[in-house]
Amino acid sequence: TGSCVDLAIGVSHEGSQSMIYAYDNTGTERDSVYSEAKLTYSAPANYTNSGEMALVLYVKGNPDNDASAMWIVLNDNLGAIATYGDNGMGDEPNDIMIDGWIEWNIDLAVFADGGVDLTNVTSISIGFGDVTDTVAGGVGSVHIDDMAMYPVRCVPDFTPGIFDLNDDCVVDWLDIGIVGDNWLTDLR
Repeated sequence: TGSCVDLAIGVSHEGSQSMIYAYDNTGTERDSVYSEAKLTYSAPANYTNSGEMALVLYVKGNPDNDASAMWIVLNDNLGAIATYGDNGMGDEPNDIMIDGWIEWNIDLAVFADGGVDLTNVTSISIGFGDVTDTVAGGVGSVHIDDMAMYPVRCVPDFTPGIFDLNDDCVVDWLDIGIVGDNWLTDLR
């Protein structure tokens, strides 16, 4: 496919390097209208081994990139395939054109609900373009960094809202204590 990955020294979310992923989806053949970089495991990986529930990665785009859908695919040992994104659109279709690090938090349930056995993952792919279409896409490059899996954790963009008064991502008796201590003041 129309992809090339390499290490980018000096450009990173954290540390000293990231993966630069160049995509070129301008071909005329079916397999050249999308780009895909794939890691195949030598033995199936267990994506729930330590209670992981989210796949997190950071993406840094470029304002000069052509619009193109970005997607992530997991395959399992029985051939099941599941894709993150609405036709590959990821969190936001314009993420690849933003010159700043954007955190993608992907619930692993997306892949499990798509039929992938998360205890027997055989490969992970990151791609750009539409694999179901024959229309050529664009050209560009993104940096990808700090890809990891996490158990339950508090992510500010996904908090329970105004009722989580101490910002610990849980509405509980600690929040009620704050209301009791400040019942005559405006908390928000």
